[in-house]
Amino acid sequence: MTFQDIPYQRPRIEEAEKQMASFQEAFKATKTFDAQWEIMAEANRLRSHLFTMMILVNIRHSVNTLDPFYEAENAFFDEISPRLEALNMSFYDMLLDSPFLAEFESKLGKHFFDVVRLSRKTFSPEIMEELAQE
Repeated sequence: MTFQDIPYQRPRIEEAEKQMASFQEAFKATKTFDAQWEIMAEANRLRSHLFTMMILVNIRHSVNTLDPFYEAENAFFDEISPRLEALNMSFYDMLLDSPFLAEFESKLGKHFFDVVRLSRKTFSPEIMEELAQE
């Protein structure tokens, strides 16, 4: 598959937010690391899809800034990017609040969690409107 063949579909941010909330509820309700690992993997697939679509739009818009479709999609992502970052932070919070944090750190690596902890320091829901304007 070439880059041009990668399909693009505008994400439904409200649906993604509901899915992440559902993952968080299920994650908290589970009692084993393996069950949390599976839910984490599903949540990560959602994050991966969302950020892949955003990067795809960014690249395609950069290649041809006169394309009206990707101009509109780029503006869409500019508007929702704080909400995507909030989803990302809720994913990170889910992992950091897990009673199996040591197991997650063992499987995902200490560096990943160092980055997660630093990322949490740079985002707050109170600044989402300012981020969208930026």
